[in-house]
Amino acid sequence: MEKVNEVFFSEKGLTSTSASHLADLAQKTVLGNEAKLKNMSFITTKVDIVGSLSESGKTVSLGYDEKGLSEVKGLLEEIAEMNAFCAWMREAIKAKEREIQQINRCSFDEWCQLFGYPVIEKTELPKEIRAEDLIAEMNVKERNRYFTLEAIAATIGKYIHPGGKFSDAREELLTKTMKPYTADGIERIP
Repeated sequence: MEKVNEVFFSEKGLTSTSASHLADLAQKTVLGNEAKLKNMSFITTKVDIVGSLSESGKTVSLGYDEKGLSEVKGLLEEIAEMNAFCAWMREAIKAKEREIQQINRCSFDEWCQLFGYPVIEKTELPKEIRAEDLIAEMNVKERNRYFTLEAIAATIGKYIHPGGKFSDAREELLTKTMKPYTADGIERIP
């Protein structure tokens, strides 16, 4: 494990999904607080109809009073705390991803050494058998038979699989068997 990533790992912790979810919740708190601060104004605006006897008018927007101003500091502090929390969670997720990538790049022998397991002596694995290799070993008669059978299978498949003529005719028969008459009274099966 890289030294820079060690701070994010312990015996107990969160999954990447949980960390991401918590960061998303914190981001919603930030957006809510930013919305409150976005409409900050120190001016209260009132309107009234010309000639109206009312002197108070209708309030269009409220300016921040002392109570509103006292909330600004708390909103800013909470935004800063939530942003710091989000940064921590996102960095932890990135650290986990980097460690997983590093493990995935390890060979089996490196992994054994890294975790203190004895390295097993290598054995020769059997060669992968491919269709091309089998075909290459066939004589002319066998290869001709292979391609003939392949062509027959493809031709039959074309007609019996969905969308093929045989398949469509079968569906039509099943439909007419299950619904021998139409709504207009015409018989479908002779």
